[in-house]
Amino acid sequence: GIAIEYTDYDHEMLIEILSCFLKYDGYAGGLKIIEHTKLQSDVSDPHGFCTKIKDMVLMARDNPTFFDQISNCISLICEAACDHHVLMAQGFISVALSVKVVEGAVIQIEPDAVVAPRA
Repeated sequence: GIAIEYTDYDHEMLIEILSCFLKYDGYAGGLKIIEHTKLQSDVSDPHGFCTKIKDMVLMARDNPTFFDQISNCISLICEAACDHHVLMAQGFISVALSVKVVEGAVIQIEPDAVVAPRA
């Protein structure tokens, strides 16, 4: 697998970041991602990184087909991390990719399945 272990720390970190996303506060989510990076001193332009994450969260909020674009959102987060030298915690990426794998498996079994409807 991608992750060797998923610790309580990874779980808490993921809850903190996703809570920010669910509140549509992508900037705060970006700050949490940076807070949990191992080499914070290597991060270039934290404001730029957080702004990209904020824009991605707002796009997801405003797009009724968001769940069709989870891969795009993961790509945007990873691209922003690369651009700004944010070393992402492996637990965050592992869970994001796991969601996409499960979604893909469900769609293969039942193409008309509603995997994650909007509330």
